[in-house]
This record gives sequence, structure tokens and C-alpha cells, in this order.
Amino acid sequence: MSGTPLKAVYGPEDLAQEAGAQGSGEYPGQYPYARGIHASMYRTKLWTTRMFAGCGTAIDTNERFRQLLDDGSEGLSTAFDVPTLMGLDSD
Repeated sequence: MSGTPLKAVYGPEDLAQEAGAQGSGEYPGQYPYARGIHASMYRTKLWTTRMFAGCGTAIDTNERFRQLLDDGSEGLSTAFDVPTLMGLDSD
């Protein structure tokens, strides 16, 4: 749109052109330009499937979580009370 040519990949030599920029010497996909807990993250594995659940008592929620894990969920996200979910602090 602006007419500025874009490169397919920008590296540390491009960052060094900026005034005062401190390049890391690494490229995309290498630290610190990688994110997640695995080096290859989503390039080699699918996203974790997480069910957002929480119901009734702690015992009910525990049973539901166990059912979700038995059914193939790879992770769980706990639904707490509505005020907490809405970012309201009871204090």
C-alpha cells in the first residue's frame, strides 16, 4: 500500500539499522523470536485443545474435568465465579 518494498524475512542486520537498536543476532524461529514452551511450538505440533469448564461444587468440577480428560482434552481452563471472570475484585 505504501510502496515500501518488504522482505520475506527480517533479521538482526535489519534491526541494527534502527537508531540505537540492539540486535540479538538471531532469526525468526530462534530465541528470542520464538514463543511458547517448545522450540518449534506450533510448527510441529497442533495447538493444545482446552475446554473451558467449571460447574457446581469442587467435586462436580473435578468429575467434569476427569471426564473431559478421558474424552481427549489435552488441557483444562477453569471457569471461576462470574465476577472474577469479568475482572471484578471482591475486595
